[in-house]
Amino acid sequence: MARCLADREKHVRIFGEPYEVKARVETIGGLSGHAGQDLLVKYAVAVKSQVKKIFLVHGEQTPASALMEKLKSQGLQEVYYPELHSSVEL
Repeated sequence: MARCLADREKHVRIFGEPYEVKARVETIGGLSGHAGQDLLVKYAVAVKSQVKKIFLVHGEQTPASALMEKLKSQGLQEVYYPELHSSVEL
């Protein structure tokens, strides 16, 4: 599914169910939530006036929580690590 989003496909399947992609998807190549956290934070700070919410959707909870706290400490308050099977209306 992530590859389909990265490839800008208009429809994806999540757990076998078809969904229309209604979001603008951006990818950041070459960065990792583990080793690249500092660069991810720098990027997020640079674009924070252009984003409303940040969803951390890749990786395990412990490193994602650490990244979330770093982002919040930089003034990005709308940062989320969604629960499995949860949904958000944008």
